[in-house]
Amino acid sequence: MPTASRVDFLYEDDLGRLYALEINTMPGFTSRSVYVRTWAASGVPYLDLLCGFIDLAFARSGP
Repeated sequence: MPTASRVDFLYEDDLGRLYALEINTMPGFTSRSVYVRTWAASGVPYLDLLCGFIDLAFARSGP
């Protein structure tokens, strides 16, 4: 049976640092996940994050 996991990273461009934020063997995308809370702490609310991913998916899907 296939399994899935997700590892969330944050790259600090100006310092060239890569951080592992969360290793999740049961991936989800809830308002309580570390990934979402990290974005919220940087000023990106949950709804804006979701909308950004949806916009990105449409942009990458082509014409």
